[in-house]
Amino acid sequence: MANNSGFDYQKSRKIYFDLLGVKDLLCVKEENQIKRDIGRTFPTQQIFQEPSGEGQQSLQRVLQAFSKYDPAIGYVQGMNFIVASFLLHCSEEVTFWLFVSLIEDYEMRDIYMDGLPGHIKHSTLIEQLMELHLPELLFHLRENGMGIEIFATDWYFTLFAKVIPTHQMHAFFNAFFQRGWCFFHKFALAFLRILQP
Repeated sequence: MANNSGFDYQKSRKIYFDLLGVKDLLCVKEENQIKRDIGRTFPTQQIFQEPSGEGQQSLQRVLQAFSKYDPAIGYVQGMNFIVASFLLHCSEEVTFWLFVSLIEDYEMRDIYMDGLPGHIKHSTLIEQLMELHLPELLFHLRENGMGIEIFATDWYFTLFAKVIPTHQMHAFFNAFFQRGWCFFHKFALAFLRILQP
């Protein structure tokens, strides 16, 4: 049944499970990378501790389904932390569509694309914001030969999921879904201000 927003839960659920049933769309290299990263994803969270437990299986299925849904991007390291953060609060199929929304509606695609155009774009934006708001810190980093990418790469690829404690990630994602990259950049500046000393 579709709700007023036009989202058809049953149809979306069927698409997700149909993707899981499709064989031979993942390359061996991608499949192996997903399997390796599953065990490295939030190992202190009980849901993800047991190898081949339900949490790890759910994470693997969502990542595989997305890789089949969007083979032009496939699987890229960092996606596992975002998906795992969603799985702490949502079912597999809702997690899958939330992640698809990040890719399609929130310009995450260019973060993971070949050549990393989103990485370059956001590094440039953070650097420009630092010139305005944290010039001493930016000068210090430049003086020591440190580019923004050195510390910010994980921020883009995981939307801070490797930095923010898992029990607080829902607040970050709520704000990100409401305000998008503007919130991300404000959060990055606030985080840098805290780390500045």
